[in-house]
Amino acid sequence: MASQRADGFPYEIAFDQTFQILEGTLRAGSESSPLRGRLNGDQVSFTTQPKGSPGSMRHEFRGRVEKDTITGTVRIGEGAGVREAKWSARLVAPGELRRASDEIAGR
Repeated sequence: MASQRADGFPYEIAFDQTFQILEGTLRAGSESSPLRGRLNGDQVSFTTQPKGSPGSMRHEFRGRVEKDTITGTVRIGEGAGVREAKWSARLVAPGELRRASDEIAGR
């Protein structure tokens, strides 16, 4: 997925989904960071600490999935310095559909 924060800083997000659990990577510039999250109906949430973003602060993403788009908010930082921005992402390439047994067989 391609994403862009309200301040124009672009991200690339890759998700792997096992039932409601999301794992993947968020790439900011040339740096990649792991992410973990959850899908609940049309609601998605995940956290990461992107190395290539300004300040390398914790990011908590929340959004709503509709067709090939996610729109929501991201909380950046922690404590008194936390700030919030709008974000959106759009699917740019569909992933490969795998069954859980495919993953076990590949080990």
